Amino acid sequence: MTKSLAVALDIAPLLGTRTGVGNVTYELVKHLAARDDITVSGFLVSFRGRLHLDSLTMENVTPLPLPVPAALAHRLWQKVDWPTLRSHDIVHGTNYVVPPAPRSTEVVTIHDLTAWRFPELLTTHTQRFPALVSRALKRGAHIHVVSDFVANEVVDYLEVEQDRVHVIHNGYSPQQQQQNEPISTTYGRYILALGTIEPRKDYPTLIAAMHEVWQEHSDVKLVVAGAKGWGHEAFEQALDLYNARDKVICLGYVDDAKRTSLLRNAEMLVYPSLYEGFGLPLLEAMGVETPVVSTAVGAIPEVVDTAASLVPPKAPEALAGAILDVLENDEIRKYLVEAGKKRTALYSWEKSADALVSMYRKIRLCDS
Repeated sequence: MTKSLAVALDIAPLLGTRTGVGNVTYELVKHLAARDDITVSGFLVSFRGRLHLDSLTMENVTPLPLPVPAALAHRLWQKVDWPTLRSHDIVHGTNYVVPPAPRSTEVVTIHDLTAWRFPELLTTHTQRFPALVSRALKRGAHIHVVSDFVANEVVDYLEVEQDRVHVIHNGYSPQQQQQNEPISTTYGRYILALGTIEPRKDYPTLIAAMHEVWQEHSDVKLVVAGAKGWGHEAFEQALDLYNARDKVICLGYVDDAKRTSLLRNAEMLVYPSLYEGFGLPLLEAMGVETPVVSTAVGAIPEVVDTAASLVPPKAPEALAGAILDVLENDEIRKYLVEAGKKRTALYSWEKSADALVSMYRKIRLCDS
């Protein structure tokens, strides 16, 4: 019988309002905890968060607090390997940071290299990621990445040996999109933008593109579902520049049921990102037969292949043209819907969990 592995995963991304990394972490922890060949603990580096640890952990996940303020721990870990986490076979930092854990094999997930390539797009907190990853690598940590694109960047930018970088794509669960029946929306015809309003998502370019679209389709609204992040002022300025406030509906953060409803009822999802390590909302849209228009940046071409209409970044004219094609051309729309269904069938969280456990066993054996 195969020996059970003791695995500890960082569940800090589950705190508060869950965004992309939080959703990925939730699915991975849930699917890993459902297995009978590993035992799963959920660790949380937080002083205040210790009060919420029990509510964050799922069935078959053992709570594991490290009651130190995260900001303090991160500052310390840039220089010293203390405080430490209790020993496990595998200690997996799911969001760029893995605590020192003596006698454990450490794994750190790098979702993209924004902190290295575009630090000006980040907050002070996330600008610490490169130093923390560098320290973990000196301790012998392995790197988990979510796409071949990010793997190549890690090897090139971080000068990490290829055999320490492990590609395991994010998954997709159709049941996520089958929550009862869609909540009715009152927005009429609308195009959906999904994600935090921050510089990397480049919503100002989308507003400029929609200005062209509205010349032909003045009845189509733009619905933006995402919390205001840092740097959202550029989005506000674009609304004023194009006199678009009466055509744009800003919903802020939405829960899973509302998100599903918005995706189902949208004319299309438009995703004008400047840089992506994966792009999970694209699969979510395809899974409910909603066409996708996106920028051809980062890992997006790898994830969607030919199942989305792709345009260059920061090109409002090209983006507007792609949007108009989907609005006006039934053949293009039908092609994107059918290709999207086939594409999502290639991804599952079960496959991701299987690959993670295989990786855990391989690297633990090598480190033993």
